[in-house]
Amino acid sequence: MLKNYQIYSRKYEYAVFNNFFKKLETKDFVASELFESIKLLMGNACANKVKKSGLENLHNFIPCEYLPFLVKILQKRIDKFFLHFSVLFAKKKLGLRKNFFVDQSIIYRIHYPFEIGKKSNLKKANYLKLNLDHYKSAKQQIKNSLKNKNLHQIEKRFKEAIKYQRNLPTAVWCHGPHKDTWFGHSYNGINIWYAVAGVTKKNGVILYPSISAKNLKHLRSPNYIAPGQLLPKPIIPAVNNGSLLIFNSETLHATRINTGNTTRIVITTRINPFKPTFYDGTTEAEYPSWFSAQDIEKNIFESPISFPRKENLKPKKKTKKTPIKSERVFVINKKLPQKEPVYICKSQKIKNNEKILLKFQNRQIILFKSESKFHALSASCPHVGINLIDGFHDKKSIFCPGHGLRFDVKSGFSECKSLRIKIFRIKNISKKLYLIN
Repeated sequence: MLKNYQIYSRKYEYAVFNNFFKKLETKDFVASELFESIKLLMGNACANKVKKSGLENLHNFIPCEYLPFLVKILQKRIDKFFLHFSVLFAKKKLGLRKNFFVDQSIIYRIHYPFEIGKKSNLKKANYLKLNLDHYKSAKQQIKNSLKNKNLHQIEKRFKEAIKYQRNLPTAVWCHGPHKDTWFGHSYNGINIWYAVAGVTKKNGVILYPSISAKNLKHLRSPNYIAPGQLLPKPIIPAVNNGSLLIFNSETLHATRINTGNTTRIVITTRINPFKPTFYDGTTEAEYPSWFSAQDIEKNIFESPISFPRKENLKPKKKTKKTPIKSERVFVINKKLPQKEPVYICKSQKIKNNEKILLKFQNRQIILFKSESKFHALSASCPHVGINLIDGFHDKKSIFCPGHGLRFDVKSGFSECKSLRIKIFRIKNISKKLYLIN
């Protein structure tokens, strides 16, 4: 029988912990440090307003451009506490007894509502020019960075990420579906996802545990899931403020675009019960630095243990993994719009609940049948252009396989006012399907 920690480090399981040792102390400490960090960055008046309104309303008081500086301050104030907390949680709740490892990298994920964050002027090229240690000059640094539009000196992986994110402001960047090993992190990791404030079903983390064991392919850069692989309905666990979500870092997961009206604040890290080993197929950054649980308990933080990727690659095993299903494609050698209805195919060729990708010369459209009714809609998600053909659908909705945005198949509307897909009419004439512009 697997031990508690092995369930999450070796199986594609996840769990939400609402009760654990020192929960209230942890919640109070993190909130207090957040308010103190806001005070350092923005002043007493701003910190008091946030305290009165609630951290979930942070977007009403701090411009997006200042968030990178806030995160940097939080790292200096909370990192060591959270490392101690991670060790304590692993021992009390996951049953870890022997020495284990905690990733040095603590991530502070502050996500504003999309409709607010998209208005920010701070793009990735500007962000990379900021000196985040100098938060006292944040206003001037932001001003200077916005003058810089030069992409020539940016690393290739950042250029690819900018392209994937359609050069949206950094405040609204979302991770596409990925396994953490694809992004340079270790095998056998247990992700700790601590909800600080504002986490809802409209901005949480998306999990796909049911397909994580399949033979999934990823892009070369950024290392998100490659197109042509059909995803199930996204699972977004409900995690209350002060509660913890844990899951295997090999579980396919993504960031849900924030379509709510709250700022989502989350702290994440990783625990590894074993010596960290890595995937040799990634083009992403390296994360070699870890602390042992014993060193953390002794407050030894000066010399993290290094596990360089090249020296700690996981041996390749020949395994027969089930390939993931992809949808059918019909190529139609015409441009849209057309004056006359466009013949697609005989109606019996479309099975119930099956999606077909219609490839015209100038655009792509999804056709599917649900309860004897045919639907046709634009294939490109207006968020960052992910093809909807790989997303889950039912008779009412279709979900973007990139970041979980849900569209109504009748109206084309989503939960974001600015993000909508075009709906097309389908006519069934004598058991033949025609697209009407």
